[in-house]
Amino acid sequence: MSDVWVEYRKISQLPTCLGNERLCITSDGRLYHSRNVCECELGELWSDGWHEIGRLGAEVRDQLAQVIFRSGLLELDASCWVDENVEGGKREELDVTIGKRTYHFLVQDNGPPEFRYVVKFLWGILLSPNI
Repeated sequence: MSDVWVEYRKISQLPTCLGNERLCITSDGRLYHSRNVCECELGELWSDGWHEIGRLGAEVRDQLAQVIFRSGLLELDASCWVDENVEGGKREELDVTIGKRTYHFLVQDNGPPEFRYVVKFLWGILLSPNI
């Protein structure tokens, strides 16, 4: 199952976009990353564009699909875990497309273990020396 597309975004809830970070794995295995190191234009979330890091082999893409399925993420009832009364912190978004089905998850500051598990795996891919 290598027909998986994933985009993860970590966005500051403070009045700055510094440190906002995102990564994307396309269905053909291309890995992209972006991290803001300078302030954004007013109203924008990203001051840095996408940078292609490498291309994942079919084995890693299959592992990603298995992690997503086995984590329980896709079985969660709600796709949004945000407390509107909380100020500051960070918001995280995860979009997953498997075949023709798309899932969107939005969490603030923590999120359920299923979400954390998939995000941890994504960062492991990004930080892997084998890309």
